[in-house]
Amino acid sequence: MDHATDKLLRWLLDNAIVKDFDFSKWDRYVRLVVIGRRLKPIAEDPGTPVFNIDFHDAVHIEWESHHTKVMLDDPEWHCQWNILDYSIEHEDGHYSIALSSIASPGTNVRIRCRDIAISRLPDAMLEAVNPNWLKRGVPLARPSIEELYYWRRRQGQLQSQSDANDARGPTGAEALPTGTAKRETPRAFARWLERLTRRATRARRRGSSP
Repeated sequence: MDHATDKLLRWLLDNAIVKDFDFSKWDRYVRLVVIGRRLKPIAEDPGTPVFNIDFHDAVHIEWESHHTKVMLDDPEWHCQWNILDYSIEHEDGHYSIALSSIASPGTNVRIRCRDIAISRLPDAMLEAVNPNWLKRGVPLARPSIEELYYWRRRQGQLQSQSDANDARGPTGAEALPTGTAKRETPRAFARWLERLTRRATRARRRGSSP
């Protein structure tokens, strides 16, 4: 990690909001997607300051969270993952990064890795994947595999099957309109995802499967 990356990393981790924790390429790197709240938009780059932080060759990860006793204003909201304190150490060719929330829900993560890289993530990409990503009380920005599967299937990107029950999705949520225009897809997906989440929440309260 060069000096410029080290400096930017410290700016990002000093009061950040985590929007994704990506293990999809874990054998090469694990990635945090964060909003750097100390970084202000500029004229050349007016969007939300969202960055990928890649921890290359991660060999150790610890997770500690105290969110189970947090009372939210809305039962359908999710706890937000904030980074309010951090430490960076370099020893024996590896970096040890400690990320702390301090305030409730108190999520603390430690990552030991060989190198760290940072890249800008256009907020338009997040908007396309999940238009609700900046709303209050939402989960991490990346939808689950099931949610993505049923969304793509509604849009005709996957071969449909004759099973009517399966076609309604994993929680019985209504399908997205088949005639949804491409430019309206993100909004349609957001509405469908909200309905799916509400049904799953009600099912959990009843103690039954969705």
